[in-house]
Amino acid sequence: MNLTRVNCLVVLAAALVATGAQAQQHELIGASVYAADGVEVGRVADVASTGNTIDALRVSKGAPLGLGERFIIIPQPAFMIRGGRVILPDLRAVDVDSFPDTSALGSKEADDDR
Repeated sequence: MNLTRVNCLVVLAAALVATGAQAQQHELIGASVYAADGVEVGRVADVASTGNTIDALRVSKGAPLGLGERFIIIPQPAFMIRGGRVILPDLRAVDVDSFPDTSALGSKEADDDR
């Protein structure tokens, strides 16, 4: 993964933390995320949007409650929403595993809970 893509993901992560999910996008929280090879790679933890357009998804990978859980950002147009599931049509599970961990970019409230 090149540095430009990592920088883009970090910027999207910062925007995601500052953005509240709208009502119709809120129902995506907890939705399963599947890679192109059919492997479930995580669940939607948060949604970044501009108006009615979803810009990125923050996806939780691994065990919840801090036991190996990490967060990644999936930018648009890398995902499709179909039947309450998120599909990454051009990314295999191994590709998603190489995305940088954005757990450290959490909100102040998340930092206070730690």
